[in-house]
Amino acid sequence: MKKKLLLLITLFAVGNLLTKTAKAQIATPISVFDSLNVYCSLPANVYFYTNGSQFGPYLATDSVTMDVAFGDGTSSSTRLPLYQGGSYYWGIIQHTYTLPGQFTVQFMVTWPDNDVDTLIYGPIFIGPCGNIDGTVYIDDNADCTYNAGETFIPYTGIVVTDQSGNNYTYAYTDSVGHYSVDLPLGTNFNITVSSYLLNTASVDCPIGGSYAVVPSGTTQSFNFGITCSNQFDLQATMYGWRFRPGFTGWINTYVSNNSCYPANNASATLNLATLVSYSADHWGAPSNSVVGQDVNWTNIAANFWGNSHYASTEIFTPLTAQIGDSVCFTLTANPTLNDADPTNNAVTQCYVVSNSWDPNAKEVSPAGIGAQGYVPQNTNFTYTVHFQNTGTDTAYNVSVLDTIDVDLDFNSLVIVGSSHQMTVDVIDNHILKFNFYNIMLPDSGTNLPGSEGYIIYKIKAKPNAIIGTEWKNTAYIYFDFNEAIITNTTVNTLELLTGIEQTSQSAITIAPNPANDMVTVNFENNYTGSLIITDVTGRMVKQVQVNNTNKVHINTSDLSNGFYQLSMNGKNTVSKLQIIH
Repeated sequence: MKKKLLLLITLFAVGNLLTKTAKAQIATPISVFDSLNVYCSLPANVYFYTNGSQFGPYLATDSVTMDVAFGDGTSSSTRLPLYQGGSYYWGIIQHTYTLPGQFTVQFMVTWPDNDVDTLIYGPIFIGPCGNIDGTVYIDDNADCTYNAGETFIPYTGIVVTDQSGNNYTYAYTDSVGHYSVDLPLGTNFNITVSSYLLNTASVDCPIGGSYAVVPSGTTQSFNFGITCSNQFDLQATMYGWRFRPGFTGWINTYVSNNSCYPANNASATLNLATLVSYSADHWGAPSNSVVGQDVNWTNIAANFWGNSHYASTEIFTPLTAQIGDSVCFTLTANPTLNDADPTNNAVTQCYVVSNSWDPNAKEVSPAGIGAQGYVPQNTNFTYTVHFQNTGTDTAYNVSVLDTIDVDLDFNSLVIVGSSHQMTVDVIDNHILKFNFYNIMLPDSGTNLPGSEGYIIYKIKAKPNAIIGTEWKNTAYIYFDFNEAIITNTTVNTLELLTGIEQTSQSAITIAPNPANDMVTVNFENNYTGSLIITDVTGRMVKQVQVNNTNKVHINTSDLSNGFYQLSMNGKNTVSKLQIIH
């Protein structure tokens, strides 16, 4: 990891899987990460960032005892105060290692009622190491040398594996295509570019796409030259924020090119829900026209991987909107001719009108069905972290910690975009640390639009996950030296029914869902035919005839609580419906 992390003493927590002497209501008793993972000089000052939460009842005046055995024959005991009504603690445990080696650390927290939880953490590498750096670029003339005018590739994953083929660590290129990673001396490693980016390209420099490296005492540079295919791959991505009656919210739209082959004369159109209206361009590329409910951009930049096109549009939700109403938006990217995968050129997202809003929040798409967020097998997730400086002065630095669920494929992770320039560190092979150094984020009272920021990344579920698998995600946001702001936790669950093709939201939308006594089904176009509702056993429980309309209301008061399938007769698509009385 980067040496500058040694200077960082402002982050407190998020981390590893733990062993626990448990209560039934345990939340996350111990989470730990350290400042670097690999320490290259002695003595090595290591900062362990710890936190935990547990349902008491405890008092805000209570504290916990953190006992740590550092693995080098020394230990410490520290009292940490409780916060948030007595359910949450955080703290930094500092230790200086004076000898080289690999050390496993044991953490033990004792709660006020003498409940004890333990965590085994590590190993931590202490000793001499070497720096490996380089760039990732598009090798236009295939000479395996970077030439002036060739394009660097930002936020590209670099995978470091050991000689057994196991992932050792990760790195990411920065905004100008440069990566850097410290590795132990005298150990053999292989370095490659993440294969997720190579569907429409290849790494031809070096031959074979991989470097075998043995870190030495000096910096060694290894560059990767990318060769593009002759097809582009436009992909539409968007997320919405704050749809409240009488307030302005936002739709942020991206059109990225998953290839490094340029898409000339590309365009994008955002179709707004009929309930809301266009207010203004907010950030990014200004729109070229607004026609009815369509916001249009022409001649957009779509030349290579990364943030090819970004625009944030202000959306007004009228006072006539009702809490629980659904607003759906569709983003379409063109052209599709010569597009390697035209199926990802359009995306539809639906959001529920609400009357409360947390400016520091985590979102996932698809959100899934019901409170458990049921999704089908092999889902690709897009996560967005929102942050806003709601303090009273400028935030000089912002850092976001995000632990990747063990049932997600870290190798597939791709950073879609961010509101500000950032660097990315990977801690313990499953924690992302987004660094917004010198962001100078104004407070919301001084500059409301300028006080906001975000990160978007996409990642795949691990294949062949078992039924009932849960994917959970929480972000920790740090403004300068302040305590972490913890976002909500997104939850998705592998659906209990298999072999079902989910209807895209552009074909059918259901609101509200979960439903009580009445549900409204909206069709993309006028529909004539039957709507059939079946229970989890496949038994038909209700059938409704639809005659040339784009909306139908269904009485569900006679259905029992649970999950159902709603299908358009004669079509091989199914949507989930949850009933809660």
